[in-house]
Amino acid sequence: MRTLRNLTLHEQGDRELHLAQAMGFLLESQPWGVEISTGFDEAVATLASRLHQTAELGHAALIGGHTGLWVATIEKLHEDGQ
Repeated sequence: MRTLRNLTLHEQGDRELHLAQAMGFLLESQPWGVEISTGFDEAVATLASRLHQTAELGHAALIGGHTGLWVATIEKLHEDGQ
């Protein structure tokens, strides 16, 4: 079963865990999303690092949170050739 890293800002409950499992994913309940309170550039770097680590491990990502942060992070990863 493939791990589904919870890169949202919210803990996933039993309903979400069971739905993911029915689709072949082991969803992590703990959120690993990034708040912008540390500053936008730092948040982009942190999220990019977490997304890169998720990909390196071969895990899937459940995304959510701040849309602008995700757009900036994807642009950063693209610019960095990742």
